[in-house]
Amino acid sequence: MIQIEGTVAIIGSGFAGLAAALAIKQSHYDVRIFDQKNVFEEQNTGVILWPNGYSALEKLGLGQEIQSIGNKITSIEVLNEHEEEISLVENLPVPIYSVNRKDLLKIFLSRFDRHNFHLSKNFSSFKNHYSGSVTLKLINEKDEDYSFIIGADGINSHVREKAFEDGKPQYSGFMTWRGISTFKSNKLRPGRLYEIIGLSKKATLCPLPDGEIYWVITGLTSIKYIHQNSSRKKRLINQFKDWPLDLANIIKETEEELVIKSVAYERPAISRWSERNVLLFGDAAHPINGYLQQGACIAFEDAATLKELLLEKQEKKVGEIFSAFESKRSKRLAEMTKLASQYFTVCNYDQLGFIKYRHRQLKRLFPKLVKDSFEY
Repeated sequence: MIQIEGTVAIIGSGFAGLAAALAIKQSHYDVRIFDQKNVFEEQNTGVILWPNGYSALEKLGLGQEIQSIGNKITSIEVLNEHEEEISLVENLPVPIYSVNRKDLLKIFLSRFDRHNFHLSKNFSSFKNHYSGSVTLKLINEKDEDYSFIIGADGINSHVREKAFEDGKPQYSGFMTWRGISTFKSNKLRPGRLYEIIGLSKKATLCPLPDGEIYWVITGLTSIKYIHQNSSRKKRLINQFKDWPLDLANIIKETEEELVIKSVAYERPAISRWSERNVLLFGDAAHPINGYLQQGACIAFEDAATLKELLLEKQEKKVGEIFSAFESKRSKRLAEMTKLASQYFTVCNYDQLGFIKYRHRQLKRLFPKLVKDSFEY
């Protein structure tokens, strides 16, 4: 019989929180997952599992299930808005998998029992103790002690605010729109992901299982348009009516209410992600520029790394394990953050005099982005 090491509190039930909970459960701890929302519900959009994300999920025992629900991507093509090829990466040594977020959520939820989840709970604060435990304080709930706490509550993390008081996230200058389309295009090759780079805009097209297409539009946008409520779909169709690969028709064949708008925020890096027995995780610790679409994959890397360290902990204290986690992950995150920043900068060389330079830089940079996604 496996001995349970203790009970751990996870703040946040997004993919970062669920991956952390699964890693910790597999390391022989009991877990309690707390979230302020009252129901599990994922947006009807896609997730691109780059090789690093898939490899991390494989280490969490989810590899075969990902293959069963995912669409295998073996090549990536980068084009400009005039359908001129900028870069082509074929025969990927490790495939990319594209999945529906709802299907991925079902896989994670199947790994837990009802007692693991505590919804409609609002985080208040925590208190570390010299005895080695930490008290979790929830609003209007009884305080409880845990072996440690994971703050996986996203870029607007309340756990991070309490631990480090380092300010609020700031608008990054761009927004994203995404959806799943039923449009049947004969211009998209099976098993190929497309990036279309235009002036201040970028589109990603990725085939999903069952012939659907996951699309993402990223564009520089003035902060005054963040709360604009005009038809997202109509505006996007007009903006992209001349773009290649049937982009406007793909957007058109997406239900209006399923076009998801997201505002991209950023916050400065911090030198450490833990405060004794409290560890920040995923976007709460190290949000990465959304241009790479690596947020979930990086959180899955976090989870696989934490599992490895917990299983080999020997006589180490939790704080020492967290320090080892930070040491092991910080270099990787610095590299990915730098790449994301470079990609964002190069994609937005919009002055006409820089277009050819932008294409040369993308031709050089994109294969490196893909290669680095194999590194984990």
